[in-house]
Amino acid sequence: MSMLTIFRISVFIHLSAALLWPIHVFADESRPVYVEITQLTKTGYRVDWKVPPVLPEYALPEIHLPADCNHTGVDDDQITSFNGSILYACSSLLTGRDISIVYPVINPALSAIIRLRTLNEEEYIGVLPPQELSWQVPEVETQFSVALQYTRLGVVHILAGLDHLLFMTCLLWIAGGMRRILIAITGFTVAHSATLILSSLEMIRVPIPPTEAVIALSIVFLAREIAVNRKDSLTWRFPASVSTSFGLLHGLGFASALAQVGLPQTALLTGLLSFNLGVEIGQLLFVGAISVLFLAGQLGFHLWRKENPNGGSLILGMARLRALGSYSIGIVSSYWLVSRIADFAKYQQ
Repeated sequence: MSMLTIFRISVFIHLSAALLWPIHVFADESRPVYVEITQLTKTGYRVDWKVPPVLPEYALPEIHLPADCNHTGVDDDQITSFNGSILYACSSLLTGRDISIVYPVINPALSAIIRLRTLNEEEYIGVLPPQELSWQVPEVETQFSVALQYTRLGVVHILAGLDHLLFMTCLLWIAGGMRRILIAITGFTVAHSATLILSSLEMIRVPIPPTEAVIALSIVFLAREIAVNRKDSLTWRFPASVSTSFGLLHGLGFASALAQVGLPQTALLTGLLSFNLGVEIGQLLFVGAISVLFLAGQLGFHLWRKENPNGGSLILGMARLRALGSYSIGIVSSYWLVSRIADFAKYQQ
């Protein structure tokens, strides 16, 4: 058994564990809780929120402003169980004070993004990992705080974006060797960075639903390549060409996520580059996790070989694992593809 095969086995063990989650969780892609606070007058604010539908209604979080902020109205037409808009009147400005997210039961590992937009068009953003439930609005948004928050946002997005991670997992399987992996990931990084920047600066515009659908199609494509296992195909011989081509599409997906939060107008370039840096850090963390599994798989293989020197059933077992992994990915990504195509009608409305 070659080291390359052991690496692929380790990758798919990691993948198989992930696929034990229900498909509807994958469909929501672990999106964070999103809160946008807009200052309407000197003392008036509107709080809009959106919660991903992975939570049951009894576990939905509440947004808590400081104690001197009181409800002044609710837009009933815009409120559902998972999103809505409430008006508040506060006796003083929100800058320098805490905004909290309170879960009635427990936070099921959801991140949160809180965005505050003031009357003078200043924007503040807080990115909260699951273990943090409170954000203190800074008195002044500095370049460093913008860089820190948008880097954090990029990390959260890539690690919560299971479609991107499944694509990378398939890519790592096909690339195999470390040199080919490095080249493929470099191509993916350059490509998605280019389209992320161009789209965020509105130099190119592509509708979001078709982009998301083609991203799902890219995963279906790689899953099929792994299932068929034809080593003479263009994908297997030149994985960098595939990663670069599809990286352009994934960059548009990153840009759509960034557009939902928005870029700080006072530090636009800092926010954009920091978000892209966060995406790259998230990718490296994921590849690092796969590498740890590779080392664990290598150790386990050597121990197994010592106890079973003539174990010929391992190759058959690995073929079954490859089939299980590729078909599982294909099913999940096909589900995404169909559901995202169904969203075309909503987009046209």
